[in-house]
Amino acid sequence: MYRQPKLEDVSPKEVKVGKLSEIFVTASEGQPFWQATPPPEGEQFEQYSVKCKFGRFGSSPATYLNKTHILCLTPNIRESPSEIATESVSLTVAMNGVDYNDDYSAHPQP
Repeated sequence: MYRQPKLEDVSPKEVKVGKLSEIFVTASEGQPFWQATPPPEGEQFEQYSVKCKFGRFGSSPATYLNKTHILCLTPNIRESPSEIATESVSLTVAMNGVDYNDDYSAHPQP
C-alpha cells in the first residue's frame, strides 16, 4: 500500500468538450506524486501506469512531471459534444492505474 497524493489544484479549470486538452494537476508537497516504475511492455500492463479519471467521462494516461505536478490528457468521450451542456466533473488520480485517490483529494474540477 502507498500514500495517496493529495490533489490541490487543476489548470485549466474549464475545457471544451470533444477537444483533447492538457490538464496540469498539482499535489501537496506533504502528500506528493512520485515517479512510478515503468510497467512491463504490453497491453495487459497498461493498467499499471499513472492515470487521471474525469468523473463519468472515464480515465486517461498521465505523465509525471515532478513531485507536485502531473500532466493529464482529457479522455475521448462517446457522446457527441453537442449533447453535453456545461458540466463539472471530479478529477482523481491513480498512481498505479487502479486505486484512485477519492478520499485524498479536494476533488478539483476542470
